[in-house]
Amino acid sequence: MNFTVFFKNYTYGKIAQEAFILDWKNGNKDLTLDDIRKKINETDDQLLNLINQRAQLVAKVGKVKSKTNTAIYIPEREKQIFEKLKNNNNSDLPNEAIVSIFTEIISACRNLEKPLTVSYLGPEASFTHSAAIKQFGSSVKFLSQNSIESVFFNVTKGFSDYGVVPIENTTEGTVNYTLDKFTDSKLNIVAEIELKITHSFLSIEDNLKNIKKIYSHPQSFAQCKNWILNHLPNVELIEVNSNSYAAKLAAKEKYSASIGPEIAALKYNLNSLFTSIEDFEHNTTRFFIIGKNINKPSGHDKTSIMFSPREKIGALYEALKYFNDKNINLTMIESRPNKKNSWQYIFFLDMEGYFKDDNIKKALEEVKAISTDFKILGSYPMNK
Repeated sequence: MNFTVFFKNYTYGKIAQEAFILDWKNGNKDLTLDDIRKKINETDDQLLNLINQRAQLVAKVGKVKSKTNTAIYIPEREKQIFEKLKNNNNSDLPNEAIVSIFTEIISACRNLEKPLTVSYLGPEASFTHSAAIKQFGSSVKFLSQNSIESVFFNVTKGFSDYGVVPIENTTEGTVNYTLDKFTDSKLNIVAEIELKITHSFLSIEDNLKNIKKIYSHPQSFAQCKNWILNHLPNVELIEVNSNSYAAKLAAKEKYSASIGPEIAALKYNLNSLFTSIEDFEHNTTRFFIIGKNINKPSGHDKTSIMFSPREKIGALYEALKYFNDKNINLTMIESRPNKKNSWQYIFFLDMEGYFKDDNIKKALEEVKAISTDFKILGSYPMNK
């Protein structure tokens, strides 16, 4: 993609914008509200033309990819775009806002190459749905699934191009079922997402005193237990299988409420009586994007593997020492029972770097040599 054209024109527009701001600061304060709105309209026209130019270029990229059988969604390429945008951003807009805007632009343009289908765990307006939108933008066909197994199944069978599944939470730990599915799946991890989990207290009521019952997922109850004890210690707590379903019930029943994401309030027309009611401020969930393609290096990657060392004294220590000796930073270590062999375990490791980097490649060869089971689950760009 010739992205230089876009940035060159964007730079010209930026210079014009800065000249306008400088002119304003230098004393030209006679502009009326109508004058300013006229300038905004002109800027919007420039932006629209540039977006249309980008869309035309991406459509050409799609034609090239179709001839070479290249994946439509390339996480490492998008990572590079976002990093460049953040480095070039010198406006009052925070980098987070810039990434959000361009995620939607990229999503709409990518759809011109080929519409993508993405399966995710949980109903619409769930946290996993929010993570999927954060990664892919809204110009994607999303398929809600009621289990992690269904997400893996859809991607494996080609009913979806990609899947989104939770892997770990900073307060509740690892999602074991996701790890278990990798043991018998040929799918790769192609990207990771980190989503800050912020819980809101939602109801059709407008007064906390009216609440007699609260619906929520068990994990959300656990993450908000101090707030509940301090504000509503005597109400009935009813566990359901998703926060989205909890919001749906709260929207139908008087004197009830739900705990969940703010997006659920919009979908089910609920009042958001309180926001950020979670007990721990830094409550974050990490998700994996699963697919069939193998990424090229982005320059700032992670690699995930699974292995089961042979039964001998010091086998795990020996495996971990290979990484330490080659200065490889491990960012996650988890174990799960090996269902093929009783009382043996499979270890899951995340590390910084790409699987073909010299030091990682050598370490993985050494770990594989002392293991009965070994698999590279994927190399993927670190969270954007």
